[in-house]
Parts: sequence; structure tokens; C-alpha cells
Amino acid sequence: LQVEHPVTEMITGQDLVEWQLRVAAGEPLPVQQEHLQIDGHAVEVRLYAEDPAKGFLPSTGTLRRLRFPPSRHDTRVDTGVREGDAVTMYYDPMIAKLIAWGQTRDAAILRLVQTLSATEAAGLRTNLSFLIDLLSHPAFKAGEVDTGFIDRHHDVLFTSARQAPPEARILCALEQLLGREQSFGWASDPWNAGGGWRLGPAHTQTIAFADGERLRCTPIGRNWLVHWNEMAVQVSGAERHDGRVTAMLDGRRASAAVLHLQGEELVLIDGRGYSFALRDPLGVDLDTGASALTLMAPMPGKVVSVFAKAGDPVRKGQPIAVLEAMKMEHTLAAPADLVVESLNAAPGEQISEGTVVVRFKAAAAQ
Repeated sequence: LQVEHPVTEMITGQDLVEWQLRVAAGEPLPVQQEHLQIDGHAVEVRLYAEDPAKGFLPSTGTLRRLRFPPSRHDTRVDTGVREGDAVTMYYDPMIAKLIAWGQTRDAAILRLVQTLSATEAAGLRTNLSFLIDLLSHPAFKAGEVDTGFIDRHHDVLFTSARQAPPEARILCALEQLLGREQSFGWASDPWNAGGGWRLGPAHTQTIAFADGERLRCTPIGRNWLVHWNEMAVQVSGAERHDGRVTAMLDGRRASAAVLHLQGEELVLIDGRGYSFALRDPLGVDLDTGASALTLMAPMPGKVVSVFAKAGDPVRKGQPIAVLEAMKMEHTLAAPADLVVESLNAAPGEQISEGTVVVRFKAAAAQ
């Protein structure tokens, strides 16, 4: 069967896998072609562990969070992995297939966008937000699709990092506040309470971000008043459960999954992820002294070929090595006119993402 066979199943109401098993067991086809009827439209997407911004290179890692919305009669999710599983370089990077049905094509697309927006995937890079952007594009909705679609609409589909909505940063701050409360608890003993209670004016806690933004949060009973720049937001009913923060912000419900990943806070809202770094009051900015004259692996994989050796002069764009992972090959090319100083990988070697494959030095002046 094709990967897209659920589309046929959604619009015909038939189970093609069952058919396949029955035929293999020697039974005849359950129905004939003239008995089949097509009802409505269905659209399928593949949720992949890949990085669209890097040419759809495969991504590996552990699925720290993987949640899909509850099943409905008009949606379907087929997956072979679950939260906590590792996506490795040895297998296809598909995480799941998501299919939606509608009486019209527009209805099916809208339902699929809603399903993707309610999906949460974190721990590695995925094409989740790219799929939402693609399905929402007016040209796609109009059926103006061919093999040149992505290249033709590249500037729209691959925009730079999206501006995080205000509620993303506020929910991130609430995660910190609620985490502190949960650590100490709202105990009857005031010495063990983490709510910031004191005699006199209420104690304001400041959540400082590495980008310079500061949210001043003042408790009002079990609620909060959050000041951010010129904005003042009333926060009520804040809850933290199963990695998700939910609260009423000025009377409007807001909810997001908030995860701590690789030293940053990742906030997942409507199928998109926004990363925030919190300022460490004890942190010190250090110059790592890392050289820019390096070529690093953009993905984990196997070194297939190496085309240079130490001491070789290379021209900008000249292929230096080829990596292979998940049925894809990626060529590492020289970033400028340089000289190879050292090679740190050999053909057949398995390397991880970020491995320094080649070190260069400047070419001698002529």
C-alpha cells in the first residue's frame, strides 16, 4: 500500500489493510469497483523529523513531547512512535501521518490545519509549522500546486523566526512562578510558603529574559498582575499540569506546553514553538574562542566520502565530504578559499550533529 492509502480509506469508508489481509488469505475482494462511492475530500500530511530551514535535512533526538488531539470522525493519526522514543539516523524520519476529511476540499484543509495546530512535538526539529504554513497558503488552497510550489513561494514558507505572541512569554513566566510555588507549596506554615506573601506591599517577582525583556509579576491572592513594558495583564486561574500552563489573561483563556530543553524554555502554541532564554543572574558571558574556520556536520550520519586531505588548498563551494543519513546525502563544501588544516572524520565513520569534520586555515598571501 502507498503511504497515502488513508486518503482513499477516508473518502470511501473502506479498510484497505483489511482487504489486503483477506486477499492474502485467499478470499475475494469484499466489493467491486462499481460498488464504491466517494464521499467528500481528504488530505494527508507527513509529520517528519526534519529541518525545513536547512533544506529538510533529517533531525534526530528524543521526542520529549509528542501529543495529538483526540480522534474524531473526520481526523486520523497514524504513528509508530510515542513520547520518549528516539528518532535515530537508521530509519525513516517520519513521526506520523495526519489525515483530515471534509465535505469539501477547503473544509478538509481547514480541519487538517486545526489538527496540526493542536499537535505538540518537541525534542527535535520537525516540519510541523511548515506544514501549517503550506496548507494555509492561498495558492495551495486554490489548488495551484505542482513540483515547483515550494521554490515559487519560498519567501513566504521560509520566513525568518516568527515573532512570539505576547501570551507565549507571559505563559513562560507563569511556568517559572508556578514552578516556584510547587517547589515550596502553599503551606499553612508561612516559612514554607512560596507565594511571596509579606507584611505591607505585595512582593513583586521579576522574570528576566536573556534578550533584556523583564516581566514584573505581583501576586494578588492566588492571581497575578503582570507588568511588561507598557502592558498590564490580569492573570487568574493559572494552573500547571503535565507540562502545560493554562491561565486566563485579561479574561481570555491561554494555554501552552512549556518545556525546558537545552538550557532554554520552549513554549508550544498552535503548532509552533518559541524559545526563550532566561537570564542567569550568576551567569558570565565568556568568549569561547571557537574558530570560524571549521566545517561542522549539520546532521548526524555516516561519512561516505572525503575529497581532500590536510594541506590541500580549496576553493569556495568545493566539495570536501559527503554525509549520508536517513536515505539522504549532504555535501559539505568549503565556506571560502582556504587551506585544509586537518580532517577529523574518515569514510565509514558515524558522526553526530555538530561534529567538526574539517578545520581550515587561511591561505598564504600571494
